Amino acid sequence: MINYRGSTGFGKDGIDSLVGKVGDLDVEDCQYIAEKLRTSGEVDPARVAVWGGSHGGFLTAWLVGKFPDYYKAAVLRNPVINMGSNLAQSDIPDWSLAEAGIDYDLDHPPLITPDIYEKTWAMSPMSVAAAVKTPCLVMLGDSDRRVPNYEGLNWFYYLKGRNVDARAMMFSDNGHALDGVEAEKLGLEAIAAFFVEHV
Repeated sequence: MINYRGSTGFGKDGIDSLVGKVGDLDVEDCQYIAEKLRTSGEVDPARVAVWGGSHGGFLTAWLVGKFPDYYKAAVLRNPVINMGSNLAQSDIPDWSLAEAGIDYDLDHPPLITPDIYEKTWAMSPMSVAAAVKTPCLVMLGDSDRRVPNYEGLNWFYYLKGRNVDARAMMFSDNGHALDGVEAEKLGLEAIAAFFVEHV
């Protein structure tokens, strides 16, 4: 697990450093660590994969979009793919606003203007989806209110339309954590099988 800028391990200053730079500093830190590991002699440099859930899924989408020839496979669990659309549907709309560095007052939510959408789009992995070549497995909960499942489905459909090996799994009666017994069991089996196939 990478303690990227914006994580709690760096304290408040570290968390605040990511505001307005999400999809940039955090992605940079993750790629830096991936490259350090890849060149360390500890892992097979030709068999690098990435996996993340929630913000980790967001980072995973960014990594395969920014570095399309680097990762052999990717698993995204309930990822934020488009911060602007997630802002309009999430049970925590303040996440997209805060991470984008947009002032807000939840007592008086802002209208999502073209300027706000443009800013959040630039910080969204969907903005680099056209570059993705990496096979992706997207895992979603049908009851996720934090990151509604259409976020991951948009990623899946877009990649499928570009003939990228993309697969999606929808877990019924599961929210953001994908922590139901069946989701845990089938999910881990699917991740293992996907990585064995591609890595």
